[in-house]
Amino acid sequence: MKTNFISVQGSYKSLEISLFLDSKLCCCIQKDDIKASSLFFSLVDQILKENLTSLSDISFIAADIGPGSFTALRVIISSLNSISFSSNISLIGVDGLDALATECLEKHDLQQDVLIIPILNAFNGDIFFGGYQINSNNEISCKVEKGYKNIEQFLLFLKESFPQNKFLFCGNGVEIFKEQISNVLENKAILQQQNIDVASSKVIGEIALKRWINKEGISTQLLPLYLKIQNYKPKYM
Repeated sequence: MKTNFISVQGSYKSLEISLFLDSKLCCCIQKDDIKASSLFFSLVDQILKENLTSLSDISFIAADIGPGSFTALRVIISSLNSISFSSNISLIGVDGLDALATECLEKHDLQQDVLIIPILNAFNGDIFFGGYQINSNNEISCKVEKGYKNIEQFLLFLKESFPQNKFLFCGNGVEIFKEQISNVLENKAILQQQNIDVASSKVIGEIALKRWINKEGISTQLLPLYLKIQNYKPKYM
């Protein structure tokens, strides 16, 4: 069944909105600004009008629900919940770490001994992280439980826990902590020339569409995923 829907990436300072018509990506609009999340309603209105579409034609809205910037997530998610309440539109939340790892896998031909490590800036020397292995079907599965940790402690955890693996890093934490990653993991770290800072609204939409078809994770209200737990200790699955 072909579906019209919107997907949103707004977990940090930029805002990206994609419109899918008949289950295919139609267009994307992006705003790079620290106040971009405050422009959410006007950008949604713009992308709909430019494509002769209205909210009544939209089956659901998907969004990256974090982890990410507390302020950006709060503004975007409260805006989506408002739309859902007023227009009776379903919502699908997508974990930003899962989406980032999925997009990274799509763009690289990786060996199964490589773990995909998305790291997102949690500020003050900390990161939100996940770790994913590649299975025989070329799909990702969780290898390191998602969490929140000091970058140095997390890198040492990877080095000690997975001595036989290499690590492909992605996420907006890579540029910030590139030196520490190289110093601790040396040639076991794979750093991309064109790093993916956050998952695109396109990939978020594609993940959400599969859930819509399978009737999974459909809601009328979203909650942000923060992951900040005091004294969290990372562990592998």
